[in-house]
Amino acid sequence: MLPFLILVHFKVVYAPANDLIHAGRGTDLLDLIVNPDRYGLIITYFFRTGFTYYSVVLVLLTLLLVKKIAFVKSLPMLVVGLLLSGYFVIYLTTPNDLEWHLSQSIERLFHHIYPACLYLLLLKVSTHSPGFKTVIV
Repeated sequence: MLPFLILVHFKVVYAPANDLIHAGRGTDLLDLIVNPDRYGLIITYFFRTGFTYYSVVLVLLTLLLVKKIAFVKSLPMLVVGLLLSGYFVIYLTTPNDLEWHLSQSIERLFHHIYPACLYLLLLKVSTHSPGFKTVIV
C-alpha cells in the first residue's frame, strides 16, 4: 500500500498535467469524441500506414484469418487488437492538431506493433504452438 501512496503523492504534488489529461477538458473532449471527421481521418491513416509499410504482413494475416477463424479468438491477437484500440482512442481525444499528431507518430506506433504481428504469424504458422489458446468470451 505504501508504494501506491507514494505514487499518488508524486502524481498529485510533483507531476505536471499532460496534454491528454488535464482539468477543464470536459466539453472539449466531448466535441472531439462526437466529431465523425476525426474517426475518418484516423481510420484513413491507419489503413494508409498499414498498407504502405506492412502490406505483406497484412495480407498474410488476412489469409490466416480467412482460413481459420479461431485465430481471431487467440490471446495474442486480442492483445494486438487492444493496443490498436488504445492508439485509436488516444488519437481521437488528442487536443493537438489531429493530422499533425497522426503524421508525426503513427509510423512509430506501427513499428511497435510490427514485431508482435510477425510473432503472431510465426506462432500461427507453426502447427504445434502452445501460444494460441482460445479466449473464452
